[in-house]
Amino acid sequence: MADLGVKPITPGSTAPPVPAADPVPGLLAPPPLPPPTEEELFLSALNGITAVFRDELPAEVEPQASPRRMKLVRQGKLCPEATLDLHGLTRDEARLRTRHFLDNSVHHGFKTVLLITGRGLRSPEGPVLRDELERYLSHDAAAWVAEWGRAPGNLGGEGALVVFLKGRKGGGE
Repeated sequence: MADLGVKPITPGSTAPPVPAADPVPGLLAPPPLPPPTEEELFLSALNGITAVFRDELPAEVEPQASPRRMKLVRQGKLCPEATLDLHGLTRDEARLRTRHFLDNSVHHGFKTVLLITGRGLRSPEGPVLRDELERYLSHDAAAWVAEWGRAPGNLGGEGALVVFLKGRKGGGE
């Protein structure tokens, strides 16, 4: 092997550095590639995306009040018997006050109440309290709430919720 200029590697020895290859004489180097455009970058990023389709309802909560009841509220034939203004509260404070308000309203035999959440005009995320209370009314307040819907314009519109309560259990005054 010594005749070929090859030396055996022994334990503890390192391989000699490999000299860089000289370019072939007369061969020109390829021109440098231009940087990719934004469109090319976008399209290359899309290659890793897979399309997934799900047959599900959106996570948004839809108002659950019957059109007949909401029409009576719009016409003024059915008016809220109590109102709770939640402006300026945090989500947790609003949920807690709403829970106590609904419990108290059912105890007093009210059938319709109004929750004023505000329209979220000063909130960068939009109507935070309204969205939170819509979820609360749909899922956690089933013990008190029969139906609910966004209030008509004369009662606050998008900044308020009309809640129709269930009757008191146990009778007896």
